[in-house]
Amino acid sequence: MKKLLLLVAIGLMNCSLFAQGNISFTPIDAPMLFPGFTPVSKGLFTRIVKKGADTKTLQLEQNLALQIIMLSPNDQVMRDFGFQKNIPLKKEAFGFMTNAMLTFHEGDSAIIKVCIDSLTQGQEHPGIDNGAFVGYIVKVYTSAEVAKKEEVLKQQAIAKKLKEEADMKKYFAANKINPIRTKEGLYYVITKPGNGEMAASGETVVANYRGKLMDGTAFDSNMDTVFHHVSPFEFPLNQHRVIQGWDLAFGILSKGGKATLYVPSELAYGENPPPGGKIKAGDPLIFDVELVDIKKVEDQFTQYFKSKNITNAKKTAEGVYYVITKAGTGATPTAGQNVTANYTGKLLDETAFDSSVDPAFGHVSPFSFNVGQGQVIRGWDIGFLLLNKGAKATLYIPSELAYGANSPSAKIPANSPMIFEVELVDFK
Repeated sequence: MKKLLLLVAIGLMNCSLFAQGNISFTPIDAPMLFPGFTPVSKGLFTRIVKKGADTKTLQLEQNLALQIIMLSPNDQVMRDFGFQKNIPLKKEAFGFMTNAMLTFHEGDSAIIKVCIDSLTQGQEHPGIDNGAFVGYIVKVYTSAEVAKKEEVLKQQAIAKKLKEEADMKKYFAANKINPIRTKEGLYYVITKPGNGEMAASGETVVANYRGKLMDGTAFDSNMDTVFHHVSPFEFPLNQHRVIQGWDLAFGILSKGGKATLYVPSELAYGENPPPGGKIKAGDPLIFDVELVDIKKVEDQFTQYFKSKNITNAKKTAEGVYYVITKAGTGATPTAGQNVTANYTGKLLDETAFDSSVDPAFGHVSPFSFNVGQGQVIRGWDIGFLLLNKGAKATLYIPSELAYGANSPSAKIPANSPMIFEVELVDFK
């Protein structure tokens, strides 16, 4: 069920011999390269840059607030993973680096040096030589530091949003544009009305588009041959397959309609633009779009509900159906909280493919994950936010909110809608 955490997908493997110039040496000799570092195991070294006040080392399963920056072998920043909360310290998330993490304390700032071969388990790593050491700058936040960090980030986000909004208004004034603004902050101008037929959530939108930066630089289009793809673009509406600004806009347009969209960065790519392109972090974007067609699809569960005489299934905006079979108590979890759940998963023909309560599947303990963080299929992130502690429900999840065209195992064919009987055991 679980997707690997984005932070690091790494495995246990000893680092091979490597050479620098004409000198060869083993990983355990690496402190010669990294003065002040402490060896944890072969191919793994740490150095505390700033020690926190906490005297208790981190523990497995402990939820952490972290900022991690990955460095190249010559200490250039390769990727900043940013500030993240509620990251459980698990071996499947940190793998080879887990032992290094277990030497840290809340409040510590540290550097980890790790052999690239240990990280990649022998897979290719273009641009980094075999045996080279990459680095990770790690900051482990205390609860007090988290509160301060979040306040700083909040104020920075507010200031950035206000500046961006002001800059866009200056652009509109300078270019004599009078757009409509949605409550979410998307600006748009209808340049050609459609015929009135509008797409519903989950229906496939067929679109033409041309994207450019605020300075007029074109970065993509399916109407210009220079970008090497001139066929209409298709996506399911409100299924998070495109930027939020597009989901909002194509829910406003009707078939045949054209519009110019002015998308603020928080409704576009924010601080995580597509790699290698012209879009930079924090860029607002302009799109000329056309809603060419709407492909209606029969709901995957309509016939199933009729055949089973199910009349009480409710449907979320995203397309997940659910039936509460046992009421819980108290509040529902919020995104980022750790949820403990029991489940049984079935296909539409009711063939069971996995379960945390059936010994036939080899694991009978509750399953934990951070809800709303993309660690599980989208349908679970949606469904478990509806439940409170002790609640039981049946979730009916369309394939696009499950595994889609990707079959995770022989038991689950591609494009399979799924049924899950679930129980929210606890959350924190």
